[in-house]
Amino acid sequence: MKTIIYTTLILLIGTMSCRSIDKMVDQGRYDDAIHLATQKLAGKKNKKTKHIQALEDAFFKINRIETDRIVFLKSKNDQSVWDEVYDLYTK
Repeated sequence: MKTIIYTTLILLIGTMSCRSIDKMVDQGRYDDAIHLATQKLAGKKNKKTKHIQALEDAFFKINRIETDRIVFLKSKNDQSVWDEVYDLYTK
């Protein structure tokens, strides 16, 4: 009975603490993926290639989305969108 409880507990902890950068990118949570990847890479001498590739993926995808949004807003020729354009550029 104890082994069942311990096994269940270990499985629950393992599934709750597993945060994958690739999963975040697939779900569209690019900011979270960039934040987690930089945390995992900070201060380490031996950087994991998968974390670096996931960081690059997330950065390029969010950058493309924001650039497309800026192009769309500029095409409107409306003065009220310039605050959002500025915010996107500074982000």
